[in-house]
Amino acid sequence: MGLADSWAGAVRPGGLDCPQPIVRVRQSVLPVAGNLRPSGLGLELVGDSHCRLDALLDKIYAMAPSGGFAGRVDLGQLDSPAHCRRAPVRAFSHAPDAAGDVILPGRHSRPAGIAVSMKEERAARFLIIGLVIGLLLAVPLAGWLVPRFLAPKAIDIHARVPENGGWMPSDLTATVGQPLHLRLTSDDMLHGFAVGQSDQPPVDVQPGEWSEVTLNFDHPGKYTYFCTRWCGPNHWRMRGTIDVSGPVSSQDAQPARQTPPLYVTLGLDIDAPRHAEVIPGRKPSAAQGAKLGLRLPPDYLGAGFSQTHSPEDAWKSLRSEPLTEGLSDDQVWDLVAFIWQSSTTPEALALGKKLYGENCAACHGESGAGDGVMAAAVKAEFPPMDGNAQSGPANLTDSSRMLAANSAVLQGKILRGGMGTGMPYWGPIFTDKQVWALVDYLWTFQFDLENKP
Repeated sequence: MGLADSWAGAVRPGGLDCPQPIVRVRQSVLPVAGNLRPSGLGLELVGDSHCRLDALLDKIYAMAPSGGFAGRVDLGQLDSPAHCRRAPVRAFSHAPDAAGDVILPGRHSRPAGIAVSMKEERAARFLIIGLVIGLLLAVPLAGWLVPRFLAPKAIDIHARVPENGGWMPSDLTATVGQPLHLRLTSDDMLHGFAVGQSDQPPVDVQPGEWSEVTLNFDHPGKYTYFCTRWCGPNHWRMRGTIDVSGPVSSQDAQPARQTPPLYVTLGLDIDAPRHAEVIPGRKPSAAQGAKLGLRLPPDYLGAGFSQTHSPEDAWKSLRSEPLTEGLSDDQVWDLVAFIWQSSTTPEALALGKKLYGENCAACHGESGAGDGVMAAAVKAEFPPMDGNAQSGPANLTDSSRMLAANSAVLQGKILRGGMGTGMPYWGPIFTDKQVWALVDYLWTFQFDLENKP
C-alpha cells in the first residue's frame, strides 16, 4: 500500500489550498494530471487488482448552487496490458452531490470515493495544528544544528618527533571563556597531548587517527602544551604554546604562579657543586627514627625546615643536640629521615611517584640511578662542560650530592632545568603542588619514608 500526495492548485471561492492524499494498493504509477480541489480526509482505498492504474484526471464542473463540489476526480487506465484494458476514463455528466460516489469501473476490486469540500474553519484548524507540530520539531532540531554551524572550526595539529618538526602548528591563540577546539593526529608514532598547569587529562595521539579535544581557559597567560609519551631523546623539546588573552572569567580563577619560586627568594645558586661530608652507612629509615621515641624541637618538623636545610645540615644540627647523646650516627640519620617524612604526606608521595614515572624515569631510571632508557642518548648529546664532570641524567641515589642539597635546590632544578645537562625545564608544565610532590618523592631515593612495622 502506498500514499501519493498531490497539491491543490485551483480553489473554489473561499476555499483553502491543502494536500489531498490518495491511498492506493499495488499501484506502481499514479501521475497527477490536473488540479485537485481542497478536501478533507475520507478517501477510500483504491484497488486495481494486479493491473496498473495509469491516469488521474480532474473533471471541472460548474459550481453547484448549494455550494457543493465544483469538480471531481476520475480514475481510469491507459496503455494497460490487453487482459487488463478498460475504458480510458469514466466520465460523469453531473457533479457529485455526496461523498463516496463510485468513480472507477465496476471490475476494480474496491470503489473509491471523494470527500466533501473542506470548510474554511476546518482548513485553518489543520493549518494551525501543522504549524504547531512544525515548531515543536524545529526547536530541538535547531538546538542540534545551530551549535554545529556556529561553533568555531577546530584547529588541526600534527605531531612529529622533535627532529622532524614536533607540533605543527606550535603556537596557538585563545580567548578567556571561549572554547578552543583541536583535532590531533600523529604523522609518525604514538604521542601524547597535555596542557601544562591544567586539569585537562592527557590525550593519546595515534598515527593516522584523529583525536578531538576542547580546551577552556579562565585566566589569561601563556600556557605550554607538551608530549606525554617518550618519543625519543629530544622528547622534552616537543612543546607548543597557547597565548590566552582576555579578562579573568571568574573571581575564583587565579594565575598558575603568582610569587617567585622559593629558590629564587632564597637566592640559591642551584648550579653550584654540592658534596656532603657525612654519609650514612645504610639507607636511613623514618620508621626507625620514629621508634626512638624522641621529642624533637618543633623547628625541625614541618615542610619549611626541609625546604631550607639540607639533610646534612639537619644531621649536624641533631648530632649537637643533647637528646641525641648515646645514639649512633645511623640512628641520627634515622631521625633525619623521620623529619623529612613529617614534611610530606602519603598523598603527596603518591602524586610525586606518578609524576616521576610519567616524566622523569625514562632518563633517571626507575630506581633513580640515572640509567633510564634515554640516558645513553642524553649523555651522548650533552657531554660534560665548564669543568662539570657530570654528564647525562643525574644519579638521584648519589648521597654525596643529594644530602648536601635542600628541597629548594631540587625545586629550582625541576622548574628551570639542568643548564647543559639535558634536564628539561618543567616550570610551565607542573603546578606548585606537583613540583613539591615530585621533590618529596625524590627524597625516597635517599630515605625510606614508608611507615614499616
